[in-house]
Amino acid sequence: MGNNFDEIAALKLAKNKNASAEALKTLVGKSDRVDRLIAQHQNADSVVLGKLTGSNDTRTRKLVLENSNFEKLLITQPAIIRQMGKMGEIWIGSQLERPDIP
Repeated sequence: MGNNFDEIAALKLAKNKNASAEALKTLVGKSDRVDRLIAQHQNADSVVLGKLTGSNDTRTRKLVLENSNFEKLLITQPAIIRQMGKMGEIWIGSQLERPDIP
């Protein structure tokens, strides 16, 4: 983290429901607190979520899996599940048990 990082400003932006994917992408990796908010953000696209899958923070990776845009990430980057290790395997198992998937 650089000396110019303002976590309070970053948290405000990450909480802003109108923040764009481009704006969110600039914040990825700045802090675990910010990453957790971004992982839940409705505008986090596959690029942003893809960056967060490499987080050392288990909670951030779990929140990525719960993001409704995560399925779009899988379409463009299916190998991401392997990168997420055990957490990715658990996610696949949960999807196989969904009643809405034939």
